[in-house]
Amino acid sequence: MISSMKLWISDKEVQTHRLVRFSIDENKGYRYLGDLSDNEIKACLNEIKNDLDLDKNLDKIKYFGYLHLFMDTTTQDLSV
Repeated sequence: MISSMKLWISDKEVQTHRLVRFSIDENKGYRYLGDLSDNEIKACLNEIKNDLDLDKNLDKIKYFGYLHLFMDTTTQDLSV
């Protein structure tokens, strides 16, 4: 049996940083990302930041019900 999880996302980018928030509960200002399998969630995380520990961050979403990713855009180019 393949499990899936409903996810909502908020993605804010300004000149100095990008903040991406995931939640398993509907939140104001978040958009529905979908009912995703573990592999689909990992692929989404990898698209956002390709050096993440995908298993660890997936476990955080499952345990806490949310995940916040902060990326400093002054030290890396996220436009690639």
